[in-house]
Amino acid sequence: MEQIIYNLINNFDFAYMLIINILTYFINKYTPIVKFGTWPKRIVFIVVMLLITAIYYFAGYTNYIVLINSAIAAPVAWSWVFKPILNKLKLDYKSNTE
Repeated sequence: MEQIIYNLINNFDFAYMLIINILTYFINKYTPIVKFGTWPKRIVFIVVMLLITAIYYFAGYTNYIVLINSAIAAPVAWSWVFKPILNKLKLDYKSNTE
């Protein structure tokens, strides 16, 4: 079990995932993109992910496998962790449009 936790921590950059999710949330929440549906929000996610990845690259980060793993896991973390919390706190996207 200890080895699984160790591998989990070493194969993901949780700060990277958090930055992507927070930045995507704020862009989607405070721009009119939210009224257009799911695909524009996904495109915003991809653009934010590429931007943050470029920042990591130019800052000298070289562990690309961790970034790829984290980029794949970021929307999962959003769906399973962050979005349910924001829904309970009434801070989801829909609370901005009503």
